[in-house]
Amino acid sequence: MGTAVVVTLLVFIFLMVVLAQRRMINYQVELRTLQAVRQQELFKAAFEAQESERQRLAADLHDSVGQVLSAIKLNLHRLKRLEPLAPEPTARQQLLAATSSLADDCISETRHIIRNILPPLLTDYGLVEALGHLAGKLASSTGLTIDFQAPANSPRYGRELELTLYRVVQELFSNALKHSQATAITCEVQPQPAGLVVTFTDNGIGFRPEQVTLGLGLKNLESRVGLLGGTLATTSGPHGGTRTHIWVPATPVAAIP
Repeated sequence: MGTAVVVTLLVFIFLMVVLAQRRMINYQVELRTLQAVRQQELFKAAFEAQESERQRLAADLHDSVGQVLSAIKLNLHRLKRLEPLAPEPTARQQLLAATSSLADDCISETRHIIRNILPPLLTDYGLVEALGHLAGKLASSTGLTIDFQAPANSPRYGRELELTLYRVVQELFSNALKHSQATAITCEVQPQPAGLVVTFTDNGIGFRPEQVTLGLGLKNLESRVGLLGGTLATTSGPHGGTRTHIWVPATPVAAIP
């Protein structure tokens, strides 16, 4: 009887320990899940705040700075017309012409900044049109061979998805131009039944993944794609350039006519 009681107590204690461990494990899993959800919410809130600030800045540039510069340009034009005719341009006329040229440059640069902050093509025509325009503009300004590939009549997606992927690809272009020493870049957008795939490759110097510590830039891109429930993977070789593969779950909203 004594032995049976001792064995029963030992079994009871063992079961209590096992149950306590299971409760602790379940608690830790729930805690990690809550922390992951909280982190995603923080990333999403930060991203939305950043985009809201960009939109506000674009609106301020358009409504205030852009209008003031246009008014300056108009006044300079009126002053120029008031100048008396002379066979040779006076110093005042030369100064007016130089100032007018500076105003033109400033207006053009302001419009360029506004388009970069909030591309009208992205809002009006969607991700594919905006990325195609971005690729063409960079090819013209840098002289690189940039091949953009996407199906005709690509569908539209939700605003958050299109805006996030545009910012991510924009950053990939910036990184390639700054660091890769590439002469050719390919960007492909491929809609799939359950998602959207974006592949970005360059023929630059590449890097050895085991010798490179991922910086905040790539971590930031991974976080942005992760907020959409997707994945971002970058592979590279010492002589084979760099390839970034992005997949996000996506449901088309509408097809571009």
